[in-house]
Amino acid sequence: MRARAWLFYGVGPWVRLLHFSQFIDRYVAGLRHPAVLDAGCGTGEHLAWLARRVPEARLVGIDSSLGATYAKNAERARRHLRGTAVDFRVGDLKRLDASEEFDVVYSIDVLEHIPGNALVMQNLFRALKPGGLFYLAMPYDRERSSILPRRFMRGFRAWADEEHIGEMRSLHETEQVLESIGFRVLESRYTFGQAARAAWEMQQLIRSLPGGRLTDRLAAPILNSVASLDVRGRGPADGNVVVVCRKP
Repeated sequence: MRARAWLFYGVGPWVRLLHFSQFIDRYVAGLRHPAVLDAGCGTGEHLAWLARRVPEARLVGIDSSLGATYAKNAERARRHLRGTAVDFRVGDLKRLDASEEFDVVYSIDVLEHIPGNALVMQNLFRALKPGGLFYLAMPYDRERSSILPRRFMRGFRAWADEEHIGEMRSLHETEQVLESIGFRVLESRYTFGQAARAAWEMQQLIRSLPGGRLTDRLAAPILNSVASLDVRGRGPADGNVVVVCRKP
């Protein structure tokens, strides 16, 4: 799957997969039959990757999409998963009532779409078994300037202003909220540094041009190769947030 993702994923999904893969390799691959929750599973790409890396895991995906949108997402996820058993649920993460059900919970680029998302973190804390792991990834771009002229980012900025209605916090602020809930932070870092940011912005530029869809597909391996530098060396001083923590 990683080769396919490198060839066809956009820069953002590719970078998110790289960091999530590190988490799986370091913390989850050695667990025996873990129960895992994808909080905001969407079309299931991360569930599909996890199913291949930890095939004995019991997988649950929750998404708020309803009706035809959810059915489409679930069908796409099942194609990604190729028959792997996954329990898909429609649900509001702010009303999640699971209690000590999961060994691992992760949420990747979801909470920025949910106002009052500290409540979601509390619910996910409750859903974890004692000793369970939580992986949180979400954007934090309030203070970042673009590398390319901002006119090339207008489409994305308009989308983000409409969609990113949840609280987005700095790394330190995110750690504080998680620790106040009861989590113990194991590691944290900013992601999406200059190399990944440059590759992502170039992709936005390509997509804005005539014939951009085809050019985007052809450029994906090159742009994703550049973006792969995001998981090497020291992390950036700002960017998107990744936190790994444990429920005591």
